[in-house]
Amino acid sequence: MSSHAGQQTGFAPDEHFEQLPTKYVPSSELLLQVVRNLVGSDHDFRIEMRHNVYNIRSQTEINLAKIVKLCNSPPPSSSPRIEEDSMDIARHESVPKIYIHH
Repeated sequence: MSSHAGQQTGFAPDEHFEQLPTKYVPSSELLLQVVRNLVGSDHDFRIEMRHNVYNIRSQTEINLAKIVKLCNSPPPSSSPRIEEDSMDIARHESVPKIYIHH
């Protein structure tokens, strides 16, 4: 991962540029969502992929470590809906009881 603020040809001096190898991100859709949440609207940044590297340009500073962490964090735990459904099923005598351990 490297950082080059305004050093690439065609970049504005105040534009931030980061390179992120694709191996650090599970999907491009997830990367887009994370960067959008961190940076702002689609008009504030641009992501291109070339040679297995995402090139990220932004008008605001880009924190690659935070992007990688958010892209690889497990989703929030699901609600206890499975347990409730299992308890409903277990109430019927014709269906075997199901026990769920945490």
